[in-house]
Amino acid sequence: MSGAVGTASSPFTRRGVLFLVLFGAAAFLSLIWMIGNGDGSREDNDGGAHVGGMGLTGFSALASLLEKQGYAVQRSRNEGAFARPGLLVLTPPQFVSAEEISKAIGKHRADGPTLLVLPKWMAFQVPPLLKNKLKPKPGWVLLDGADAPMWANDIDPLGDLDVLQSKADAAGSGWSGLGYSGGFPDPKHVQPMFGDSIIPLVSDGVDRPLVGYLDDGTANSDLSDAAGVPFDEDEFEEYEYPLIVVS
Repeated sequence: MSGAVGTASSPFTRRGVLFLVLFGAAAFLSLIWMIGNGDGSREDNDGGAHVGGMGLTGFSALASLLEKQGYAVQRSRNEGAFARPGLLVLTPPQFVSAEEISKAIGKHRADGPTLLVLPKWMAFQVPPLLKNKLKPKPGWVLLDGADAPMWANDIDPLGDLDVLQSKADAAGSGWSGLGYSGGFPDPKHVQPMFGDSIIPLVSDGVDRPLVGYLDDGTANSDLSDAAGVPFDEDEFEEYEYPLIVVS
């Protein structure tokens, strides 16, 4: 992973992790990249935006951090992970079927909360001609700008969800939420989202949601308190778990 996250307060503090697993049934974290990426025969650290990737867009460091904090982390790349209890973290790539993502979310919501991380960076492996010059470590990637996922508006549970790119001059000084605040890794590429069914948890400097949960009655009182909204016990759907989106 890169040090590009800056020196601002990290969102992956113990309180932040506890927030993700506060639903009680989240006995372990299942980090999965979509089944379209292969059958398990590929090298894990291949520069991809998944739990095996150690490049700028990978999530290997997050999994290692959670393990060092005492959480059980299960890495999986098959559909069997969708029906296992606990927190499911989905990190789909830029080019994937919205139907596949909707299917994964639908299969898991009765078994635990789901955290959907939307892609942003366009990344590729370091080409052989540049390896002598750049001397990359295994799994490192080069970034070629950023782009919002085209499929975000087609995820069944989310309804109309618009995701866009903007610069920091429109996003204020940084992000804030859940009692924390910090700067952006790259102020030129900020990716807020808009949707009538999204309750913000983390926002940018002009109150555009960066992290939020689906307002469908599945959020318990702890999640409602974190968002600063009243908890309606009469509307609480206790037989399904919440869906959180990170843009």
